[in-house]
Amino acid sequence: MVNILPAGPHGPTDRMSPTRAAVPIAVHSLHEKFDTRTANGRLMLGLFALLSQFERDLMRERTKAGLEAAALSGKRVGRPPKITGDRIVIATAMATQERSVADIARAMGVSRATVYRMLADHPSQSTGS
Repeated sequence: MVNILPAGPHGPTDRMSPTRAAVPIAVHSLHEKFDTRTANGRLMLGLFALLSQFERDLMRERTKAGLEAAALSGKRVGRPPKITGDRIVIATAMATQERSVADIARAMGVSRATVYRMLADHPSQSTGS
């Protein structure tokens, strides 16, 4: 029986190692010209797996370094806030008028959790100071 493995995001060998480790099978690649029934083929598959893991690790490290650099330079990392600028002023004014968080959330078109988070992030504005 021949099973065709779908190619991973970077090529057909990306998904072979986990599959091969789970079930003792022989793999004969038509594109990369290796066969795991031989010592050379197993070596090639192992090298491809190591290179693939190395590439994933490099991407992870670069992403982490980029996020840290952005945070150090003062750039906001992540999703943009739902309430900004004038809407913060309006929401905090509503909070000082003792409107409920549910009322503020309905008026702003956001969730109660967003209102709680905004009030926690801007305590001086919500206390009327």
